[in-house]
Amino acid sequence: MDCAPRRLALLFATVCTLGTTTSAGKAQEPAMTVTPADALPDAMRPGPDLPPAGQSLFDTLTRRDGKHHLPFPFTKLLAQLEQRGGCSEATPCSRRVLIPLGRSLQRPAAIGQFFQHPRVVVGFDREAPASKPHDAPLLRDRLYLGYQDNTGSIEVISYNEAAGRFEFQLVHDYRAGGTPRVTPARRVLCASCHQNLGPIFSRPLWQESNADAQIGQRLRTVQARFHGIAATGSVDQANALDESTDRASHIATAQAVWQKGCGDATSRAARSCRGALLRAALQWRLSGGRASAPALDKTASEALHANWQRHWSQGLAAMGADIPSRMPVLTHAEGTQAARAVHVSPALDPLATRPPQAVLRVPDATTLAQVAATLGSFFDEADMRVLDRALRAPVTPMQDTVLDCHPVDLRAQRISLDCRNPQGAQISGRIYLNGRGSLDSLRTGSGNDGDFGAAEIGSLRAAHDRLQVVPLRERRPPRDAQGRALVSLELRNARAGSTARTALRLQTADDFATLASHIDAALTARGVNDDLLDDHAFSRERVQRLLFTRLGVRVPAGPSQAPHALHASPAPATASTAGTAGATAPGSTPFHPLCASCHDTAERFPPNFLHGNAAEVDARLRRCAARIYQRLAMWQVPAAQRIKTPMPPASVLPAAHFDASDDTRRQLQALSDIAARWLREDGQLPRPLMPGRDGDGSDYELLPTCVEEPAPSRGLQR
Repeated sequence: MDCAPRRLALLFATVCTLGTTTSAGKAQEPAMTVTPADALPDAMRPGPDLPPAGQSLFDTLTRRDGKHHLPFPFTKLLAQLEQRGGCSEATPCSRRVLIPLGRSLQRPAAIGQFFQHPRVVVGFDREAPASKPHDAPLLRDRLYLGYQDNTGSIEVISYNEAAGRFEFQLVHDYRAGGTPRVTPARRVLCASCHQNLGPIFSRPLWQESNADAQIGQRLRTVQARFHGIAATGSVDQANALDESTDRASHIATAQAVWQKGCGDATSRAARSCRGALLRAALQWRLSGGRASAPALDKTASEALHANWQRHWSQGLAAMGADIPSRMPVLTHAEGTQAARAVHVSPALDPLATRPPQAVLRVPDATTLAQVAATLGSFFDEADMRVLDRALRAPVTPMQDTVLDCHPVDLRAQRISLDCRNPQGAQISGRIYLNGRGSLDSLRTGSGNDGDFGAAEIGSLRAAHDRLQVVPLRERRPPRDAQGRALVSLELRNARAGSTARTALRLQTADDFATLASHIDAALTARGVNDDLLDDHAFSRERVQRLLFTRLGVRVPAGPSQAPHALHASPAPATASTAGTAGATAPGSTPFHPLCASCHDTAERFPPNFLHGNAAEVDARLRRCAARIYQRLAMWQVPAAQRIKTPMPPASVLPAAHFDASDDTRRQLQALSDIAARWLREDGQLPRPLMPGRDGDGSDYELLPTCVEEPAPSRGLQR
């Protein structure tokens, strides 16, 4: 995805304090500090490239009979993804933007043809219609694609519920006549920009995308649509993607609290903690987002606070999806120096280490309410309709609430409701005698617990001086923050021309108590195949399989929870095993510890100058000595004078098992000395570049590239 809402942030906990200059003018050693590792959720550590359990959502949607089925062109692939998630091209669940001059690693692929080959970024931010099968995969905030047509590649970020993390994958050879194949991406490499180990996106005003009028108009001069997407986009599409990536960033924090905050499932306190979170999550989803914070008993609360201090003594880092908005320099986009257009300044570079947007010090009510809301987002409206039907039963205890209303005149076509009682119950809205009505607000008591929110209401049943209002049949009944359902409203003393006060009888059902009893029963369930509250990642499929079935809801088996051989092609090497061939190349060995994680891969982006046999690696290193030197030199340049982000970026150092030690500094200096020697041997003066006459530092992009790139495709992709 483009190394691209307003809530969480950072991934690796490394913060680089940029080099400063002393009064004598000598650059100081780069000062690096590392945020304590225990501030990071486990889901924010790169982990293995292959899924440790389960599979990605993308695999679930595209893999059949042991193979991926990826139709071409891209419009057909999107249609397939929409359909298998219960959506459709007519009512899509995805948002789509075009980014001709972005910040993805593949931005050099379209040099000279940026507006002929814009990058397509797609994110699924909406639920499928409630009429879809309730066991269909949930796409909302779980699937993101970045497609570059002239490289025939798609970068995929999609959620893996069994592992409780987002997976990063690459689709290769995705082109007409090609044979698409899917491989895992190098997670350490992805994390250098995706520092939340999930999707990221720009803050407003999204000036790199076709949401910007100038960008959209430039695209339109080439053609009206790209891959079915209008050249002139809308702010709504970009804003929706921004908000979707924001919500996705909450998942890691919620999983951390569920798995480690509550504690070891062998203790009843841990199971009680998870039981309270699950109840609150389902209440939140059933009530339309009005649930309160989980109600922890004293033992569970004490255990949660103790575990919080044990695992996150410095606070739990809440990670974020936002990167700064950036307007590309369009004057660089064409001509003989079009390479300048791919330049990204350090301040706007996704490689720059971003601080946590929030550090959660204690598990207070606000934090737990957000965790419950995030866990509730694992379910969609189809789930809630099935659950609602399972909960409703004739034997459910009913509760009556009587309110006093302003007079109601049946001669009017619209009845306005304004009703209250001394206990704090309140209702306001309107009823149309020839159709439906709506409630602006409905409370059965003071506080949040009895808040039903706004709702549409259905038909009227008249009998003498009474009118009964029933909820809409095609919708779920409104529910309050405790999960209680609104059954009916009945108006008494409603007469034509009446000036007397009208009584309103409100009937509710506490049928959520049935579900709560099953969750309570799960507190003591310890079977291998029937344990909702163990230490596994929270997942929709587990709740469906283990809780919904207790209510008599038949739920088909979900995708396998064990990793399978879906990655037939060799997985990229890890930092510890990368580039054994290149390691024997003259002069290359010192570069591997700090550089191989990103530059010893089979991919061309970022440049894979450490990949190949000894001769190839040596030639590539010498070819791009100037770029290597400049990136290493940035560690010693004052922040205000830096033209590029230092390499290796501080964000990947912890993942590569390096820290802020003197040993790391010595290794950085040794690599710089090697590159400087190569430059002197070639008759070049090794000196750090400073901002050029344009002040944007884009001179760097004119240096020799590390790997020769094939000429981009000349055809337009419609």
